[in-house]
Amino acid sequence: MGSGLEYSLEDRDAARVVHLTGSVTGVNRAAFESLIEEITMKGNCIINLSAVSMLSTSGITALGDVSLNARKKGKRVVLMGMHPAIIRTLEQLDMYDYFIFVDSVEEGLLKIRYYT
Repeated sequence: MGSGLEYSLEDRDAARVVHLTGSVTGVNRAAFESLIEEITMKGNCIINLSAVSMLSTSGITALGDVSLNARKKGKRVVLMGMHPAIIRTLEQLDMYDYFIFVDSVEEGLLKIRYYT
């Protein structure tokens, strides 16, 4: 993906897992959104953020956008490994309802089954 963000993909039962490394910022936002849009055209997506070193406000907005777009298609984007401080920030920004947070792929698969 470049511009400080790399990824690998893993196919699981009801979702494709995207393991991100680096930063999600305005510089790579379009490429990130394009990747997730392509995945959610076909199925659900779990985004592993545990190795993301920085998530800018543009990156947070991108996560919200891909989540909403997936819902419109009857799919889900689940966020795994998000730092608790960022989750608190999302709560303060009244954006918590846009996201599904999990601690593992297995929990993500369970929540996908529940929410779809």
